[in-house]
Amino acid sequence: MSNRRAFGLIELLVVIAILAILLALLLPAVQKVRQLAMRTQTMNNMKQCGLAMHGYHDAKKRFPDAFNTGGNFPNVDKTMWFHLLPYIEQAAVYQNDAADKVVVVTYLAVDDPYNANPTGKLNFSGNIRVFAYMTYGADCNKAGVAMKVKDAKSKLVALRIRDVLDGTSNTLMTTTRMSSCDRTPTGDPISTRINGDPGTPSGGYFGATAVLNAPSPFYAAEPTIMYQISPKDFDALPPGQSVKCINNASGVPHSLGGGDLLIGMCDGSVRTITAKVSPATFANATSPADGNILGADWNN
Repeated sequence: MSNRRAFGLIELLVVIAILAILLALLLPAVQKVRQLAMRTQTMNNMKQCGLAMHGYHDAKKRFPDAFNTGGNFPNVDKTMWFHLLPYIEQAAVYQNDAADKVVVVTYLAVDDPYNANPTGKLNFSGNIRVFAYMTYGADCNKAGVAMKVKDAKSKLVALRIRDVLDGTSNTLMTTTRMSSCDRTPTGDPISTRINGDPGTPSGGYFGATAVLNAPSPFYAAEPTIMYQISPKDFDALPPGQSVKCINNASGVPHSLGGGDLLIGMCDGSVRTITAKVSPATFANATSPADGNILGADWNN
């Protein structure tokens, strides 16, 4: 006969308490590892987009135009993200005009909480001062100044690498942006889509407005901030109190899952910047040929 004593109630409660403490210590670490893995995947996707931009440049002798006809679609305006599809190994999607029907993983940020249905969605935003230089005029080189937008039906012409006079490693090319931004009056999501239309705010672009203020989680009637910090796709609060994302023709970048913004430069490199970067430095990085050097805060 065994004389082994069973656990008493107090001993059992002690074991449960120890397990609860260990679990509480473990969960934040697991969450941090998960967030790091998602950020790494998003960075890799942005890197693939940068390589595709350069592949397009090699073939066409300039970066893709923000909205334009061309290729298999000579009479229909398409976004640069659509025309970039063959350069991210999505030639079939391009040829079949199927961008609204499939999930293009390369265009997604896996840390976007509003990607429950990513079909046709886009999580990256392009610097309009690079991809529509000729249409948006000379103001594209005035750091921190809003550009005077010409007729939306004008032919858009992007820059060539040699036109990025400030250097490709000093000029912003892409950033992250939430795929679902704001709602219609009927409550339907307003999404940033691969097939964004030139006459809508759905194209994946930023950079047309002035840059006067530091990053903020709040909505602004005029998007003059560097970027929004983890905004929501919708809330009912008024401007100035709202944390919903800015969604208009000019657009602003969105950081996802924290205060750091993931960016791609015109040389194809990918990194993050923090809220310590000044609006002036961010404006200089957005302008491709303003002649200003980036401040020391760019590398904080």
